[in-house]
Amino acid sequence: MVISLIWVAYLLADWAAIFALGLISRRQKYTQKFDDHADILVFWAPFLLLHLGGPDTVTAFALEDNALWLRHLVGLLSQVVTSTIIFGQSLPSNKLWVHTLLLFVAGTIKYGERTYALFQANLNTFRKSMLQAPEPGLNYAELMEEFERRKFYNIPQAGRRVPKSNFIPLDVDSTAVQVRLAYHFFKMFKGLIVDHIFNIHERRDSRDFFGGRSAEVVLNVVAVELNFLYTVLYTKAVVIRSIFGYFARFISSCAVVAALSTFYSIDKHGFGKIDVEITYTLLFGAIALDTIALFMMAFSDWTVALASTLQLSRNKRWRNERLLRSLKFHIVAVVCLNWEEDGRLITKFWLDAY
Repeated sequence: MVISLIWVAYLLADWAAIFALGLISRRQKYTQKFDDHADILVFWAPFLLLHLGGPDTVTAFALEDNALWLRHLVGLLSQVVTSTIIFGQSLPSNKLWVHTLLLFVAGTIKYGERTYALFQANLNTFRKSMLQAPEPGLNYAELMEEFERRKFYNIPQAGRRVPKSNFIPLDVDSTAVQVRLAYHFFKMFKGLIVDHIFNIHERRDSRDFFGGRSAEVVLNVVAVELNFLYTVLYTKAVVIRSIFGYFARFISSCAVVAALSTFYSIDKHGFGKIDVEITYTLLFGAIALDTIALFMMAFSDWTVALASTLQLSRNKRWRNERLLRSLKFHIVAVVCLNWEEDGRLITKFWLDAY
């Protein structure tokens, strides 16, 4: 019953926004009367674009919805054109044209985020993003030549060398470590839904980890890994967690805050009291949704995984730099012992090393 109600609400959301935009456009077409109430109605039109953008936590109800990204793109273009016509009909007498323009930018960004998220979660696009450089595997011709050479000279055959695992054993009792491990295996196993074939390194890493851990740790890692997979397929996680996504979200949030500030500062004499209260409710609601989305993004598993990955990368880079400095120091020491009489050469090596 709950699933059915959610499905109905998901389907009615787009219909309700389109119907409201049509009512606003119809009123302007037949009344040709532009007053303060009409300006408020035009100001409400971009809120419908924000509504069509939807929350960050829901973009698709089922995987099949992601395949309809092209239909949502057409809907985005049609609703933007409709909102533009409504806004153009209210000029030049519209007292709220600045506020409307700010919300129009924010609504277009939000609806564009949803459409792009559906495109990224589409299985065809998802499959293309999983394509990697082909792995050549073993050189069997070279192996047979080595085998025949050893056999001819009666040299004992060497055992098969298994590539060393790059997987570093960690203290998996930490929640942050489990999240980072889940993110590592998510990037590895997300190809399962598009029939990805794993290479020898991926099979080895997964076998080494899951074969030597307790059931509780394994289930925790798998649960977080499935959460990553869900957010990629059904939310805006991939879109908003990028440089472009951060920039677009910053512009959208600033536009809503600026619209609220400018609307608060203008003289509202002539506007209906109910219209003003509804407008404030819509503005504060949009800001509240952006604030909630910001906190959810900041305290999500994605943030923990990315922060841990960046910290690990910095530690690895720091270890490499320390190793390089140590190597330079030993080279300088050897040079000093062998060419001690040449002070200029010693000075040059010290300057190059540090």
